[in-house]
Amino acid sequence: MSTQRIKKNFAIIAAGQLISLLGSAVQRFGMSLYLLDLTGSPELFAAVLAVSMLPYVLLAPRRPVK
Repeated sequence: MSTQRIKKNFAIIAAGQLISLLGSAVQRFGMSLYLLDLTGSPELFAAVLAVSMLPYVLLAPRRPVK
């Protein structure tokens, strides 16, 4: 496979991943807003939003400590 084709395939995959991550973030926030609308509780809204972010924070790649 040529280098040009590999770069094109990588760009397509990277763009798809970016769109997927953006969609996931919008869905997380939208579900939290829906819960706020349903219950009227800002504390529950904040808690659900914080808990939905935990996997991203805990599983994010980290630099090794020197």
